Amino acid sequence: MTRMPRTTKRSPADAAASRSDLSRRELLRTVARGGVLAAVAAGAWALVRPWEAPSPTRCINASRCASCGALSDCALPAARRHKGEPT
Repeated sequence: MTRMPRTTKRSPADAAASRSDLSRRELLRTVARGGVLAAVAAGAWALVRPWEAPSPTRCINASRCASCGALSDCALPAARRHKGEPT
């Protein structure tokens, strides 16, 4: 009598578990790749974007002109009124 090779039958739960492990691994790889891509893109954006000086149209002292250190160079209408200049 010849013996038949033993085959192991996998239950549907085992097959689903191995598929979900593979999917989980691929999901983690994809998330890691996306994270690296986002970090590289954010770094490139930070290096490329122009650095802006404080805008002359924006108050840096919440419109308190009397105590502002930049009052002498300020061209905002409130500062000009405080200095007595025409607006």
